[in-house]
Amino acid sequence: MSTKKRVSVDALGKAVARQLNARKAHQGLTQAQIESATGISQSQLSKQLRGFRAITIDEFESICSVLNISMFDVLDAAEREIKPNRKAEESVEKHQNDLDARRAQRAVVADVPAAEVRELSDDEIVARINSGEFKVAAQKRTEPIEESWS
Repeated sequence: MSTKKRVSVDALGKAVARQLNARKAHQGLTQAQIESATGISQSQLSKQLRGFRAITIDEFESICSVLNISMFDVLDAAEREIKPNRKAEESVEKHQNDLDARRAQRAVVADVPAAEVRELSDDEIVARINSGEFKVAAQKRTEPIEESWS
């Protein structure tokens, strides 16, 4: 028995294994054929393709080469598998960044950290300006912020 510490396989690693296994099955290749082409033992290859053992970057490159698929394509497909809403998350993040940028243009507030101002809604900023809590150093005219998810 080896005293070497085993690295556990995370969700992405398991998704990569499923992608490679699906590609292997699609091409009708056996583990023995991949073993002879890569030099990775059939036993280790079996554990890797089932997501029980981590795949090194060199082994990943060799397996992808035999399967005639780009490493990047496998990683992209695996990431989409475990994060199917990635595009939606990116859209929400972009929308929030756009709102933050527009809010920053609305008013430059003196003596208040920018991070604090970014966390406030427009109504909260206006209320604090009107109450005298925030002093407006400069005001730039912008279009009203439309918070829609279209």
